[in-house]
Amino acid sequence: MSGRLVEFMGAVTGWLNAAGIPYMVAGSFASIYHGHPRATRHADIVIDPSQQALEELIASVPSERAYIDRRTARSALAHRDMFNLIDLVTGWKADFIVRKERPFSIAEFERPVARRGWTSMCSWPRPKTSS
Repeated sequence: MSGRLVEFMGAVTGWLNAAGIPYMVAGSFASIYHGHPRATRHADIVIDPSQQALEELIASVPSERAYIDRRTARSALAHRDMFNLIDLVTGWKADFIVRKERPFSIAEFERPVARRGWTSMCSWPRPKTSS
């Protein structure tokens, strides 16, 4: 894995952990983690922040390092939508998807497993098992 990607994911997961925001890596990165490589230049990360935790995340991201539109982030939380962070150093982007209130999304978010990721512990989706 490239050094820039490791730097990017280490920073993003570090900011989420510092703000106390539950999250799970999704999309292409989860696919890659489970052995199905896909090309991508962004990370989809499902988050479930409180208003306070979102404000802590916004405040903790250094403006010289990354860009988050504060208004869009607050609106995304209010409407259970998404916003992004653009890393000005690596050029990578994180799409933060606020967890939906529907039963499937709640159950899916409760299944992740914490495993060592790039430079810190990351929350990964657990593969669905058949019942």
